[in-house]
Amino acid sequence: MNSKFKSYAPVFGVLAIVVVLSIIAYKNFRVGEDIVMPKVMDELIKPYVKLIGNGDFDQAYSNHTSIDYKRKYTQARYLAAQDSNFTKFGKITDIKPVSGIMISEKSTSKPWIYKGTFAYIGEKDTMRIVIDVTLEDGVFKIYNTYNSYLAISSVTPVIY
Repeated sequence: MNSKFKSYAPVFGVLAIVVVLSIIAYKNFRVGEDIVMPKVMDELIKPYVKLIGNGDFDQAYSNHTSIDYKRKYTQARYLAAQDSNFTKFGKITDIKPVSGIMISEKSTSKPWIYKGTFAYIGEKDTMRIVIDVTLEDGVFKIYNTYNSYLAISSVTPVIY
């Protein structure tokens, strides 16, 4: 019996190393994900809501949207969308996370994106939205926004 165990010892050793490394990798991943939402809220969402709420759309667009976002949406289109949002929702009062987590997404065709579901809260109405966030020169920026109830594969971006 002792010789059988000795023949399996290398297998158990490798298995133990794989399990330990997997646990460490998972914990590092979760810690990274748990840190993203509070930073996005403090560094991006709260200042963005304040600017939008104060009607300072130019600064919100300039400071809190990514280069790729600006390539997709001109400032004139962004301003028109903000007028439309005001008509539908009233003055913005907050954008709050729905789940409290952001999921990371990496592809070769675009930068690293963090996706989160938020409640866009206005004085007249509320809407669940998905905000894609990217890290640009060490600063979180809005990459895109969507209505959250649509299937991701058929989502058409909507400016919030």
